[in-house]
Amino acid sequence: LYAGYESNEKHEKPWYDELTLENYNREMLMRMLQIKTPYYENVQDLKKDIAFALERMEVPCFKSF
Repeated sequence: LYAGYESNEKHEKPWYDELTLENYNREMLMRMLQIKTPYYENVQDLKKDIAFALERMEVPCFKSF
């Protein structure tokens, strides 16, 4: 996602501002990284969010969990 990114900006921005991400993907990643309220005890929420993100991809990686 980020390893090959090169900024054209003078001032560095946080990854969530630099990357082109849908809001739901950004929120999911921030929760996984515990920047926002983490998933902790409820892995089912994470599975739902991942399924939601995959459903919206132009070419899904796989059909189901």
